[in-house]
Amino acid sequence: MPEPRLQPHRKRARVGLPDIRYIDLLWCSLAGLRCLRVVPVFVAAVDGPDDRDTSNLLYWLPDPCPTASLCRVALTLPCHADIPSRGSGVSSLGDVRLNVKDPQMDLCSLPWRPHHYMAPVEMLDPISAMPWSLCPRSCLARIVKKAELEHGLTFRVGFELEFVLGSADCQITEMRTYSSAGAFDDAAPILDELCKTLSELGLIVEQMHKESGPGQFEIVLGHRPVITAVDGLLFAREAIVAVAQRHQRRVNFLPKYMGEHAGNGCHVHISLWRNGMNLLPPPGLTETTPSLTNLDDVLKTYCSAEGMLLLDETLRQFLGGLHALLPALMCFTTPTPNSFRRIQPRAWAGAFQGWGIGNKEVPLRLPIQSLDEGVFTNLEVKLCDATANPYIAVAALISAGLVGLELAAMTSKDDEPIQNPMLLPPPLEVDAGELSLFEQTRRGIRKLPKNWAEAKAHLMSPEATRLRELLGTDMVQACVATRESEWAALKGMTLDKEVSLLYDKY
Repeated sequence: MPEPRLQPHRKRARVGLPDIRYIDLLWCSLAGLRCLRVVPVFVAAVDGPDDRDTSNLLYWLPDPCPTASLCRVALTLPCHADIPSRGSGVSSLGDVRLNVKDPQMDLCSLPWRPHHYMAPVEMLDPISAMPWSLCPRSCLARIVKKAELEHGLTFRVGFELEFVLGSADCQITEMRTYSSAGAFDDAAPILDELCKTLSELGLIVEQMHKESGPGQFEIVLGHRPVITAVDGLLFAREAIVAVAQRHQRRVNFLPKYMGEHAGNGCHVHISLWRNGMNLLPPPGLTETTPSLTNLDDVLKTYCSAEGMLLLDETLRQFLGGLHALLPALMCFTTPTPNSFRRIQPRAWAGAFQGWGIGNKEVPLRLPIQSLDEGVFTNLEVKLCDATANPYIAVAALISAGLVGLELAAMTSKDDEPIQNPMLLPPPLEVDAGELSLFEQTRRGIRKLPKNWAEAKAHLMSPEATRLRELLGTDMVQACVATRESEWAALKGMTLDKEVSLLYDKY
């Protein structure tokens, strides 16, 4: 379960469109379902040399780039049926416009579908042409802009994308263990083509390996600017499904597909930047620091209340907000019944509220890199999977960190300082699942919510008020209504029936 390393942002080349026939408009619903509208476009003949640049690529793009209309309520359709979710606050009247914000940068040729160019879309009010308040991509863009304007912070994001390769009839017969060479050998034709396809899409593939579950593999996507990274995640899922189909295989990204095995996560790695500098490397430490000569030295130094004070103060405050709001965040990052099946003790998912240094059994951690990279380069959130809308999930994670920053600023300005409820506690240096209930209680270690009702109670608590405000009360209402519709429909369903219903949807 490696983490993505920091990489320079690889820009897509200018789009050359001599072969364009279709524009594929891609978005993600509040139920986390990848959605598509395809607009046929046939390019007129090139009239003269002024229509090409120095690389002989066409300057021409549809002007304006073709758009499509979408019924607003379609965004709130749950995963189990095309029935609008009650209580979403979204009317069945009226449409939004699916718009490609930057055609030159966003349109990308699809290796598996000749003559098709795909782009992620923003949802605009058709009259004002302003972003719709429930547009997931615009919500994330707004949060990112707020962080930069008010806190001077920018972010880079990477993903660990886990999936299961099944047969054409959804059977899973591969049963090898984690990082099995034999399993990779068998799947190499698919994985090799997939890596090539993702590279052609401009995505950074850092590692691939066999994961621990039957038929399960993982691809590590490198760090990129936030919006670009989430766009890339949707493109990657499209590519994985397409390449597998070319090999008569079927893919699923479901969090839990076999009860006795670990499930599919989509771990999010976030790095915080200010003035072009990553805040993660501890200040003042270099590869020649005498006290840090090996991994045990790092663990001994940082796995304590004193050691965490060596971390950047802004980072600690950001982590404090994330840690305190983890139960509420599950409404956006692990929102479905299938999601909660995955979050079990000793299943690499992080079932207890806590954070750690290099600890694989906490939901929030700082992965240890190498001294020449700065010991830490990013923070990892394990509480995320493919049933989440990734734009909203990442927006919620960043918002939670901003709540931590805001509260720290408020308490530090008070004439009589009050206790900060989001103050970062000491890191967990053990697997909480191996501790007795008495020891868990003594150390104040709590289990994360085990179902939607518990997570929603945290989201609607006073502690999460600012989180709801940052995301937007209408966005929270629509997300909650969509997920409650799913929980009502799937309640009591066995895992086998759940997987059968959702296999081809995620």
